[in-house]
Amino acid sequence: MKSEEKFARLLDDRPLLHDWASTPQSSLGVLKYIYHNARPQMTTLETGAGHTTVAFAIVRTRHTCITPYRSDFDNVIEYCRRIGVDTDCLTFIDKSSDMALAGDDPIPSQLDFVFIDGAHRFPYPVIDWHYTQNRLKVGGILGLDDTAMPSVRVLYDFLRGEDEWKIIKKIEDTVFFRKTAEAKIVSDWRGQNMNRASKWKRKTSLINAGKRTVKKFIKSFIRSTPVC
Repeated sequence: MKSEEKFARLLDDRPLLHDWASTPQSSLGVLKYIYHNARPQMTTLETGAGHTTVAFAIVRTRHTCITPYRSDFDNVIEYCRRIGVDTDCLTFIDKSSDMALAGDDPIPSQLDFVFIDGAHRFPYPVIDWHYTQNRLKVGGILGLDDTAMPSVRVLYDFLRGEDEWKIIKKIEDTVFFRKTAEAKIVSDWRGQNMNRASKWKRKTSLINAGKRTVKKFIKSFIRSTPVC
């Protein structure tokens, strides 16, 4: 069976790969985007596992998949074998992503494609981005799922405001970014657009004005206080 036929089979089957039935299925558009934009020579990584993992396996990228649920791995492997997809290109790390990405697990030093769809509670999406964004090559793709969720939206709002990230595709609640440059770290927070926002400037200006007023009041009070 050719890769196109295997991918069509995945779209038709939409197999249940999690042990809980309430998990929403991956968007067909997201699966198609991954299939058509990933390449066999790419080094890819995702947090979470499921239909997207199968899509990366069909393309045969060098794919790392991180999730603490071992059963997800077993279900992905079983389904891949059923439709004739080799899984020797997959590396599974059965840990929470905050532990795996920050630890000494075999995470590739350079990545071409990252898909963040693991734990959704705050701050996990931000942690996943933090530990993969330096590994993602300039020109690489970052996928962010479920951006309508507030705990994910905060990362989406940050990325769309920064010069180093460009939105290249929106599919329902999933957004794909292109990394256009390495981050410019001038001094801690300086250099980030979110910290140059007019709201922040106004707030800082008000704080500084308040400080000046307090200083003037103190000086005036000292001058007017009689010396005994």
